[in-house]
Amino acid sequence: MSGYHLANRFIWALRYLRPYWHLYLVAFFCILVVTAAQLVYPWMYKILIDDVFMERKSEMLGTMVLLISVATTAVVVFGVVERYLFTYTGERTIVDLRNLVFAHLRRLPMAYLHGEQTGRVMALFTTYIPEMGSLYRSTLADVLLNVLKFIAILIMLIKINLELTLLGMLFLPLFSILPAVFTKHVRSAAAQVQSDRAEISAALQESISATPEVKAFVREQWDIGRMGNAFTRLLNSRIRQRLIRTASQGGAIVVWLSVAFMFWFGGQKVLAGQMSAGLLVAFVQYFSQIALPIERFITLNNQIQIALAAADRIFHFLRDESAIEEGPPGKPLDAVKGRIRFENVSFSYDGQNPVFSKLSFSIDPGETIGIVGPSGAGKSTLVNLLLRFYNPTAGRILIDGNDIRDVSVVSLRQHIGVVFQDTFLFAASIRENIKYANAEASEEQIIEAAKAANIHNFIIKLPKGYDTEVGERGVKLSGGQRQRIAIARVFLKNPRILILDEATSSLDSESEQAIQGALESLMKGRTNLVITHRLSSVLKAERIIVLDEGKIVESGTHQQLLRNEGLYRKLYMDQFKEGTAEKNP
Repeated sequence: MSGYHLANRFIWALRYLRPYWHLYLVAFFCILVVTAAQLVYPWMYKILIDDVFMERKSEMLGTMVLLISVATTAVVVFGVVERYLFTYTGERTIVDLRNLVFAHLRRLPMAYLHGEQTGRVMALFTTYIPEMGSLYRSTLADVLLNVLKFIAILIMLIKINLELTLLGMLFLPLFSILPAVFTKHVRSAAAQVQSDRAEISAALQESISATPEVKAFVREQWDIGRMGNAFTRLLNSRIRQRLIRTASQGGAIVVWLSVAFMFWFGGQKVLAGQMSAGLLVAFVQYFSQIALPIERFITLNNQIQIALAAADRIFHFLRDESAIEEGPPGKPLDAVKGRIRFENVSFSYDGQNPVFSKLSFSIDPGETIGIVGPSGAGKSTLVNLLLRFYNPTAGRILIDGNDIRDVSVVSLRQHIGVVFQDTFLFAASIRENIKYANAEASEEQIIEAAKAANIHNFIIKLPKGYDTEVGERGVKLSGGQRQRIAIARVFLKNPRILILDEATSSLDSESEQAIQGALESLMKGRTNLVITHRLSSVLKAERIIVLDEGKIVESGTHQQLLRNEGLYRKLYMDQFKEGTAEKNP
């Protein structure tokens, strides 16, 4: 990253402090007070040595002790206020950043999440934002404090003895050589550590989610080895980062060598009677204090490089507008009747291998359509396109004559209800999971939805009823119970268009039959797309569309398709032999 881009990132990061500028002004005032109070100490020591002790002015001793006590109190009190304000504003800014990044994440389409590991996305919140947040919590405060101290101390040094000050300034360029040499390497090492942390986060997420597969295939040792390699890579990156940071701080030795030189050179002046002992002590204390800001700047440089490396990652994430889901503001989709039309729709996930090519069909309002076909035929892709998780690469999808790319995503999805194959339940109560479809729903509406989904009687038999916690992803419930809650959600949403995307394919035949009544009740009065490979789910559909390799190869009722002796009949007979489809009456 060039110096120009580095400055841009720094300025960009500062913009998020705007809501808290008034608190920063108060904190800045506290820094001024702390700096002024700290500058008093060396001069008071000079007075104690030269006037109180050497001249034996005992009447001044109490006054000097009082002044030192006042200065110490000011440093402590205003220092506490300053640290609190910087911590508060820093943490608030981090919260603002997390909200901003998460809101942007929710604007991105499914394609982004499908192409990015979950752990790497999580690293934005767990690694990059906290490291960028160090700028707001402490780094900026330290920079301001040390800049002020450097300027003020330099003025005091010049006032005490210009010759000694000029000699001391000869050492200053030596302080900054190593930090300047290592700056680029510090930033690169920080970026590598952040990347390795993100990789570990992604690998852990994947490993925990894959626990059943790992155990079933007896791959524990492989998984341990894989994670061990990731941990080792992070270890090596951290060691390299620490070595570079330590090397960049090597200039600090020059600071203390210069202090020793000041004692030797100034001591000659004291012995020659050209300077008082108290003045030399004050000068050396001031000079050692000017060394502290320089030493601190070296450390701050490392922290700033780490923070700016994180800021660069966040900057690029927030500036990625190429895949924003909504696009230009669309018109609302009101009073939907439920007519759906695909016109010459083509689509590819990777831009090379087409899933559909000029696919066309229509669905009338209130019609129930079955979409079937072998695995990989593109059935679930229809759901992704209709919900605008993805946009077609060519052609149009219309609802009641409106191109769905011209309407707002929010209003589009408000009219569509989906029961997915793998129902996601949050680690919350049954009530909260049903209410997820409509946050404003009353208790009566929630119960009515549960009754319609044939899950109410089960719920009220639980010790905590609707307040029962379902566990992570609903692990405390059976597959059929989770699907009933998913159906209750859609009842509560009450959409005009319903999609059943392999809604019963993960259930056994007994469980499927148990929820079939709830599904049939849900489908009444709606436009329904039943997407499935289990043909027993579409026997009563008014029309069945058969897909193969992204094309419609057959269309008709169950009876018509059986007589055609095409792909549908083959699929039906294969499933009939396996006992997964009902026998043709």
